[in-house]
Amino acid sequence: MGVKVTGAELEIMQYLWEHPDNNTFAQLLTWFNEEKGKQWSKQTLNTNLLRLTKRGLLERVNRSPKSIYVPTVDEIRYQQLCAKEILEESYGGRLANFIAAFSGNQRLTSEEEQKLMRFIEEKERV
Repeated sequence: MGVKVTGAELEIMQYLWEHPDNNTFAQLLTWFNEEKGKQWSKQTLNTNLLRLTKRGLLERVNRSPKSIYVPTVDEIRYQQLCAKEILEESYGGRLANFIAAFSGNQRLTSEEEQKLMRFIEEKERV
């Protein structure tokens, strides 16, 4: 299962990234329904949390008396994982294929070329 998520799942992740401490199921349900006006049922929220957990993006930590939900990746790492997934699925895992598709028939400006070359050189050093 890939890391790309649905709109509702992304909303949950964004909330958890912004509010990382002690989020119980009840707190999440209350916040989304009362603050965001979602009208989610318990089953809807539970399904989304379960999907995020199965993708490895979220962990359910059992704490007495209730469990809390904790992201296993931060937002930047999530974006990196999504980008890598797109690169693998659509461009054979090759950055050159992506850049060719992205630029289309347009030539890169010399400034864009220089930035790209600096980026590549930096990545080669790592």
